[in-house]
Amino acid sequence: MYGGSIDLKPPLLFAISFIFLFMIGGFSGLMQGALSVNIQVHDTSFVVAHFHYIIFGGMGFAFFGGLLYWFPKMFGKMYSLRLANISWGFLFAGFNLLYFPLFIIVFRACQEGILTTCPNFILDI
Repeated sequence: MYGGSIDLKPPLLFAISFIFLFMIGGFSGLMQGALSVNIQVHDTSFVVAHFHYIIFGGMGFAFFGGLLYWFPKMFGKMYSLRLANISWGFLFAGFNLLYFPLFIIVFRACQEGILTTCPNFILDI
């Protein structure tokens, strides 16, 4: 993309979205790699959000981008750019509105859930 004229057609939008969403999933996976965080977020919606950002954010958006890129070659006709842009917008916004709050929910409510259900993690100082 460097030095060229960038045309934000739907395949490129899906490719950029793939990179962005996969990075969020990857960074949340790095957080789960630390034992202190993993103890707190194990079996919570944080793991569900991480899974969906990696699997659908990675595979789904890349698949749709590839499908839109190769659609004219496979079927011999061009798709509607306007409809493809609208579908990308709805899919990207809906995906993030659905799964990003799962990251936040854990850190807003996790402490009381862990302390009341698992007394091993209570520190008596």
